[in-house]
Amino acid sequence: MDTKCTYVTQVGSRLEIKSKIAKFSRLVHGYDELLELVYSSGHESRFNKDSFFSSKDFERLYHVGIGISILEPNEFVPFKY
Repeated sequence: MDTKCTYVTQVGSRLEIKSKIAKFSRLVHGYDELLELVYSSGHESRFNKDSFFSSKDFERLYHVGIGISILEPNEFVPFKY
């Protein structure tokens, strides 16, 4: 049997912007560098851990996803440097 639990917390009204986060720019950052960051960010993803998905499936999914993100003019892609 399951038990439903509801957790509540207060969230500050302002988000703190870290100085080590920058908007990805093709002029400044290399695309391969961005892909490396994307793949490492998915190391705990179910698409990476689930045996149903191959490592190539995982990489293709994340590669297409980040490609769409950087092509959208209003999208912000955080980039840690």
